[in-house]
Amino acid sequence: MPKILILCHNTTEVEIVRNACSFLPGKELQIEILNEHQKDKESQTQITFFASLAAFETYSTIHPSPTLFLHKDLAILQITDDYIPPKSFYDNGLRLCCLSNDLNRDLSVTLPNLQFYKDYAHFEQSKQPSDVLLTNNMNLILSLLMQDTCAWEMIHPDLNARNLAIDLFGDTLILPRIKAALNALEGKADSAMDCYNFPALLHSNKASQTSYSFFAEQYDDYMAHVDYDFWVTRLLAWYQAYAKNPLKHILELACGTANISSRLVLKSYDVDACDLSYDMLRVASRKSLKPNLYHASLTDPIPNQGYQLVVCMFDSVNYLTKSKDISKMLGEVSSALAEGGLYIFDISTLYNSEENFADICSMQRSNDGYLVHQAWFENIQLKQKSGLHYFSKNHISYQHKYEEHTQRVYYCSELVELISSSPLKLIAVHTTETKTNYYPRHLSNIDSRFPRLFFILKKEQI
Repeated sequence: MPKILILCHNTTEVEIVRNACSFLPGKELQIEILNEHQKDKESQTQITFFASLAAFETYSTIHPSPTLFLHKDLAILQITDDYIPPKSFYDNGLRLCCLSNDLNRDLSVTLPNLQFYKDYAHFEQSKQPSDVLLTNNMNLILSLLMQDTCAWEMIHPDLNARNLAIDLFGDTLILPRIKAALNALEGKADSAMDCYNFPALLHSNKASQTSYSFFAEQYDDYMAHVDYDFWVTRLLAWYQAYAKNPLKHILELACGTANISSRLVLKSYDVDACDLSYDMLRVASRKSLKPNLYHASLTDPIPNQGYQLVVCMFDSVNYLTKSKDISKMLGEVSSALAEGGLYIFDISTLYNSEENFADICSMQRSNDGYLVHQAWFENIQLKQKSGLHYFSKNHISYQHKYEEHTQRVYYCSELVELISSSPLKLIAVHTTETKTNYYPRHLSNIDSRFPRLFFILKKEQI
């Protein structure tokens, strides 16, 4: 069982880390959080994190160690006085450099291949992809960290330890960084354990991050036009029409900010909800009426069983771009449902993409910036793509963030075939426009008639 040690500077940091890690199912990993007074305690850990730069500063007063600040376009190494690069540094083809007036030139004795640049402007203009800037100028480092903040990785190479930097960025990076470390431990990104293998590190972190990162904070405003109460009413009406068992336990997959789940909680149902986006879960956790939240994808095993109803709304199923993932999802849902239980999910159709999301661009203003939404439809591959640009106010300038989403547009007939091979039975296909059940007799051209279809599946009683 992977074990992670997180060293915190104070009790406030301990609380922040614990809250962020509460979305991780406990059976997946063990997390031991130590404060600064326990930093020398022996622990059988496989990966160490520092919660903040302040925590590492406290630790380094006794155990000096360099810090690597890594961005896809820049690498900075804050070094100790006696720093000598390890063999892996050179094995990865890296080159040390510094600014002429920044470090003592005596370093050229111990670092004979050290490259000097006149100043930072000269470095920025002339640097090579393999250059690693040596500096102890923390003001320079902090000014760079505040640009494109979520794209930075902070590592202490001698300790093979990561830094979550919550004193700079809050809790935004905690779970994505832990996920990247777990992937490396589980063999999904073995080379990412080499702290000087920059491409592997960056790839590992990118793979651990999901869509709906910065957009999570904007999501509820962006979706303010949605009548969630209407959606909940329809879901409960369909359950009453097609299920016989009393409804008590509900699971929402891909819950986002839990706008559906929170309304079901208000109606006194016992509701669990999961999402692949840590940021969405963080927003959902702030709501006064919230379900039991945990982190999981649509294809992950479902921890609990015996649900009378499982739902997945707002075309989340379209994010599964491979048919095998649809089949995997259906199998996991079947295992989690009680006999006679229903699974209700919706899809965005070909009609919706062609009529509403082909080559559009819109802008929406928020409290601290501007959200630009682009959408385009690749009709040959049946891929619906969206690009989200967010320009947030950052002191005297704007910071640009970008994320891209890809969905697959499924024909109704494709899903009917996949469902027929699953443990679940398709019993209805609905739209919100009428009360008609279009399955099985009225599916002709349904993909071109309605923007959204709702599939109702049942786990038959044995």
